[in-house]
Amino acid sequence: MKRTIYYGIILAAFSVFFYGCDEEDETASPVLNLSESSKEIDFQKNVFEVDLMSNTKWELVNKSLWISAVPGSGDGDAKLTFSIAANEENDRKDSVYYEVITGIEKVRKYFVVSQKGVPAEIAISPWGEKNIDENGEEFEVKVYTNKDWSLDLASADEGWISLSRTEGSREDSIVVVTVNSNVGDVHTGTLTFRAGGASVELIVTQEENSCKAEFTYEGEIYKNVKMKDGRCWMAENLRYVPAGMTVSDDPAEDTGIWYAKMESDADSVKAYGYLYNWSTVLGGESAAEKVKGICPPGYHVPSQEELNVLLESYKREDDKVYLEDLEADGFQCTIGGQRMFNGKFTGVLGYMWASTDASTATVSQNKGLMLSPVLKTASVANARWTVGIGLRCVKDEKK
Repeated sequence: MKRTIYYGIILAAFSVFFYGCDEEDETASPVLNLSESSKEIDFQKNVFEVDLMSNTKWELVNKSLWISAVPGSGDGDAKLTFSIAANEENDRKDSVYYEVITGIEKVRKYFVVSQKGVPAEIAISPWGEKNIDENGEEFEVKVYTNKDWSLDLASADEGWISLSRTEGSREDSIVVVTVNSNVGDVHTGTLTFRAGGASVELIVTQEENSCKAEFTYEGEIYKNVKMKDGRCWMAENLRYVPAGMTVSDDPAEDTGIWYAKMESDADSVKAYGYLYNWSTVLGGESAAEKVKGICPPGYHVPSQEELNVLLESYKREDDKVYLEDLEADGFQCTIGGQRMFNGKFTGVLGYMWASTDASTATVSQNKGLMLSPVLKTASVANARWTVGIGLRCVKDEKK
């Protein structure tokens, strides 16, 4: 009998066929059947059997890199043992076909092998949550995975955080995360690392700027400024009227709060704020270092020590602090004058309250910041409790 063998290439890399003949009876129809038409297996090394039913000789040609079968040939029925290598990659699938040809008749049967890939695993360090202060930070995230990975960033804000890369291969990788200095509110972003069906998250939170450019207190918008002492100061004088009090433009009236320069127009109030006596500044609180008084929430009346540190950071070689240097950094040196203890007004100097008591046996007074437009300097001086001067608050330090 003349035999003809037909070869076929099936799907990816695996091609198998069987051929056979009945040397004794050329007229017999070839029979070829399999006990199963497909097999699904997991990623691990697998061995399984498939029954082959045939009435002729057959031969198995196996060219797959990850599947092998024995025996390689036979005559009639047989039990095929398939060995599948462990799959360290992604899911894979191959088709095997068996073919028997006798004369002009062709018999072909397919067998499909599907194997899952190794389960994706991914871990990162750090993971979970990471808190960044307002100054920003650059840090590394190490990625450990057995698959190719990708990285997504989800955040309601833009521009505050950047990533050195957003994908990588199976090898251990490093992502550099850069968080910029914060000029506003709290930022939150979720970094999601994915590999196959696995994922892990890192939530990055950056604290708000402790010295925002502006804030609102009792309907008034104020500017902040961060000075060379590292502290956050109000850039302008307070213009708050406590409940039940009335601002006076007559220094002879003992109202506890007066217009600076005795000018009541809105522009003057905006530029100079109000003048307060010490009792009004306390706002019903007991006198103490760094008392809050009528300052906005989160702020307090500066102590003498805080004023000294501020001025020390701006001293020139002649040991003086000049108004122009303070103003260059945003600290407005407004000269609103003062309501004198004798009920008169003078506009020669500008004063701001400090919380440090400087009383003597005969005079009740506090320390304060004195601004001299004549000398063009700033220094610490004394102010009696009954005078009316400006109030410039400083933000509380973080604990």
